[in-house]
Amino acid sequence: MLSNARLNPVKHTITTDLVFFYSTERYETLVKRTLKKKAAPKKTISLKQAFAEEKRLARVEYKKMLMTSGYQPDCMSSDRSAEFAREFKRAGIPQPVARPGEVITFQGLLDDLSWNIEELIRERGHKLNYGVHVGEWPLGEFQASVTRTTSRNRAIVLVNSGLISLVYQMAKIMTYSLEFVHMDEDSDETIACKLLGWEPIGWTKQDSIEWIGKTLAAYVIHGDCRAGKRLPLSDSTRPTFATNLTFMAELFVVAHEYAHLLLEHVKAPKMVFATPYGDVEALGQNQRNEFDADLAAADLLIASANWGSDDPAGFVDVNFRVAGPCLFFVVAVFLEGVRIGPHDFTANKSGSHPAPYCRLTRILDHFHRRYGGSTNFLGEIFRQMIFPLVVPSVEKTQSLISAHNSTKGK
Repeated sequence: MLSNARLNPVKHTITTDLVFFYSTERYETLVKRTLKKKAAPKKTISLKQAFAEEKRLARVEYKKMLMTSGYQPDCMSSDRSAEFAREFKRAGIPQPVARPGEVITFQGLLDDLSWNIEELIRERGHKLNYGVHVGEWPLGEFQASVTRTTSRNRAIVLVNSGLISLVYQMAKIMTYSLEFVHMDEDSDETIACKLLGWEPIGWTKQDSIEWIGKTLAAYVIHGDCRAGKRLPLSDSTRPTFATNLTFMAELFVVAHEYAHLLLEHVKAPKMVFATPYGDVEALGQNQRNEFDADLAAADLLIASANWGSDDPAGFVDVNFRVAGPCLFFVVAVFLEGVRIGPHDFTANKSGSHPAPYCRLTRILDHFHRRYGGSTNFLGEIFRQMIFPLVVPSVEKTQSLISAHNSTKGK
């Protein structure tokens, strides 16, 4: 198995699976640099160690960004970290472990996401030419970005502050919203009760609108939806469902930035955009690159799915891996509506990034062509749920933001 591969310590002798993951064209440069820094010219060093050093140095450069800007990445409160740990454990998802007296940070979650993605890249036989560090940064309207550092062998992926909490809260809302989604137009049976076997709790469309409005308003005003009220989940099955959605959505966001590196979009000119803690220099992209990175990231997620045709768990696993990216773009559709006001969210727009709804449909179309649509059941439900929810939810959000601003001005 790839995860159990061993490296021959003799220089230039590299096992095949790691040649897939790490490009050998920069091996000599990396080894020489690492040996020089460690002042051990006679010591041999493996390819894996050389790239681990580049990853460590990318983390150092991220920390320098923090020191220069004065930005301090957020840390979950003890009750919030306990909630994440409990729900991730229940869903069978690995989670960072805090030492006694410490709390789980967003950085720990991002490190886990990065590790998972690099494992997926290795298993797919792709080459990664960079040591990558994933860190948090207040990016404003951008939810994530990637930039190369001063070294051509390193890159930093920045994830917007508060994004993980926002996705988790929205996953819980969308999980509850399955309560009013019917199996078909002529049926009174809902997805939640008939398909998932959940007990009805009386959740309505208006409940979803109210909670989406409060969540997005807190995110826009404070940069963190945790500033608003947190939505509890009522039983043991819904938290597992929402947590799996959250994990796959977050995995997709970071995998998308890795995909830019895998597809060598790093050759694109850099762009500079302002943030509350100074300008950030990121790789400039175009719509074609964004679509390509979406599909590459989605393919990474689905490649390791449980495809057992006779196992219902396989059907669920595959659908979660498609529904996660769809959930992220559902959230992006709502945020875009709040940011620019009423508009046709189904139409694409000019600019570096395609409209989120178009990106969602592109992913679903991609998997429908490739696998016949069996992967898209949950993702298609989320796509359809946008239509009745987006306009009233955006109006609710904007009214709460206006009320906050008017109170603040007094």
